[in-house]
Amino acid sequence: MTRPEDRPLRHMALICYLLMQAGTNAEFREARQVLDQAPGLFTCPGHGAVAWRCRQMLRSMRMAVGRWPPALSSRPHENEPEMAAVATPVPA
Repeated sequence: MTRPEDRPLRHMALICYLLMQAGTNAEFREARQVLDQAPGLFTCPGHGAVAWRCRQMLRSMRMAVGRWPPALSSRPHENEPEMAAVATPVPA
């Protein structure tokens, strides 16, 4: 059984997963835009301690995502060569 407070955390986890797995700038931007386009998915209902903690975690994650680069090209590992290219022998 899932508590109502868990739903926005699950949505945020999915967005973070999509951001980390994005293979193109378009995929990355699309996943990132969901945070602004569908704010209701990331809103926690309730007034108790669990809801307060949920809102705190969502706020922290939004701040962290806000510090991520706006595109893949500025992520350091994207500039590294593919492993297949590194493993290919250089012709003599």
